[in-house]
Amino acid sequence: MKKKYVFVIFAVALGVVGVLVASKLNKPTPVRVPTPAKVVAPVVEATTARMDLFSKPYTKDAKFIVYKGSEDKPIQEAGWMQKRNMRGCTLQMNGNETTFIIKTKGDVDVSIALRGPYKLDDSKKTVPVWVDYTSLTVNGKEVLSEKTAVWHDRPFTHVINAKAGETYIVSAKWQKHTETKK
Repeated sequence: MKKKYVFVIFAVALGVVGVLVASKLNKPTPVRVPTPAKVVAPVVEATTARMDLFSKPYTKDAKFIVYKGSEDKPIQEAGWMQKRNMRGCTLQMNGNETTFIIKTKGDVDVSIALRGPYKLDDSKKTVPVWVDYTSLTVNGKEVLSEKTAVWHDRPFTHVINAKAGETYIVSAKWQKHTETKK
C-alpha cells in the first residue's frame, strides 16, 4: 500500500517539475499526471433487516395495531414517527423471515416500508446497508415475489387500504445483498 502512495506522490512531483521546466523554457510541454485511484466506501454487510409500518397523517387514536407472535402483546409505537406526522412502529428482524399481524380499529392506509438497517457514519450521514427482500405476502397474496434490493433511504413500500375491524397476516423474507448480473 505504501509503494502506491509513494509512486503517486513521485509522479505528481515529476509532473510539477515538468510544468516548471516547461514554463522556464517558455515551451508548452504536455504533462501527464496520474489520477489518484477512486476511493470506494467499504461494503457494509447487513445482519438484520428492518420494516416500518405507519399511517399518515398522525391521529390521536391509533387506527391499527401490530402484533408479533402473540396477539396479547402489541408492538410498541415508535415515538419518532409522531414528530414526522405519522403513527406506527418499526420491526427489526434478526432472522431471515418474519410474520406479524395487523389489526385495524378504523379505516386506514397502512404503509409497509421494507428497508435495510439504519446506520450512521462518523459524520452522521446514513450509510447504505443493502438487503435483498425476496418475498412479501399479505393474507397469503404475494405482493413481492422477486429479489428486490433496498437500503434504509431507498425502501420498497406497499400500502394496504384497510377497513375498520380487518385483520392482516403479513410475512416477509430477506437475505444478505448480492449483486445481480445483467
